[in-house]
Amino acid sequence: MAARRQVTNKLRTQYRKASRVDKGKILDRVVDTTGMGRPAARRMLAGPRLPDPAEPVDGRTLRPRAYGDDVASEASWADVNVRPRPERKAETVTVSTRQES
Repeated sequence: MAARRQVTNKLRTQYRKASRVDKGKILDRVVDTTGMGRPAARRMLAGPRLPDPAEPVDGRTLRPRAYGDDVASEASWADVNVRPRPERKAETVTVSTRQES
């Protein structure tokens, strides 16, 4: 997704100034490079500038991590959330296939 943003942000001004034939060529380049469909690529090129992938979308600042990677790797989610399963007793059901007359 970040590569798509970078490509479309770079080609957006060229796309807006281009003639109809050149717009088709630019659109073909974007589709070949990013793998998007033509309608999605056209919307991204004609629409407003997307934020750079490095900058946060909504302007929030990230909080520092409360713990390091070594702590996170020591206890996995499965180790923490293990609960004993109740034993289930198997019930036997007898089905008769004979019809009584």
